[in-house]
Amino acid sequence: MVHARPEGGKVVPARLGDDLFDVFLALLKVYEYEKDLKRGVLGADLPIAPVEDTRTRRGRSA
Repeated sequence: MVHARPEGGKVVPARLGDDLFDVFLALLKVYEYEKDLKRGVLGADLPIAPVEDTRTRRGRSA
């Protein structure tokens, strides 16, 4: 891999392979989800009626 910057550069060995490419593709899907998709996953809150708690503790009523 070549790392080029205005202040200098270097060559760094990097391992390549199908396994790493598969990881890259999976991370790309996560990036796409974070960037675009997650905003449309959950809809607006739905109203619910309050529920009275009718549980009792042993020997005491609520």
